[in-house]
Amino acid sequence: IFVTSTGSVAVRNYVILTSQVSGRVVATSVALRNGGRFSAGETLVTLEQRDFILALAQVQADVTSAQASLQLSQAEASVDITSYQLLNPGKVVPPLIAKEPQITQAKAQLQAAIARRDIGQTNLERSVYSLPFSGRVVESSADEGQMLNASQSFGRVYALDAVEIVISLAPQELAKIAPAENRLAMIT
Repeated sequence: IFVTSTGSVAVRNYVILTSQVSGRVVATSVALRNGGRFSAGETLVTLEQRDFILALAQVQADVTSAQASLQLSQAEASVDITSYQLLNPGKVVPPLIAKEPQITQAKAQLQAAIARRDIGQTNLERSVYSLPFSGRVVESSADEGQMLNASQSFGRVYALDAVEIVISLAPQELAKIAPAENRLAMIT
């Protein structure tokens, strides 16, 4: 069935490219140019990673230190509990002797260190920018050597499946393709 009409092509919505972390751009994809086409998961921008790697190493050391502190508190508590039970058979070990506050504090410090490590890992991953869909670049201002700040916009793209074509059809032409919903069409 052939139907002749004119219409317009519109993008349903645009995606503003925004960095979640700050850093110097060390690489950009050749697709990240006005009119460029990119695939889902393709790396569009890579930021310098050295600071993120060093920060991650630092927080990993904090995790190791917090684990050691927890183990030390638990070992001291075990010795103190055993000594108390030998001197006071049948009595309940007081929380301070069992080092319950120190163990609770050491666990909290470990959880905080793990959270900082996870943030550091996330920031490292965010230094490589890609999108989960295939699309086209409308505009881009990112280039190698440029400093991108967190929340700074550096371009605009749209998903290939976000394009809509709007045409006007006379009732008799619409009747030819009825039902019109979910029909496959070739546009030339």
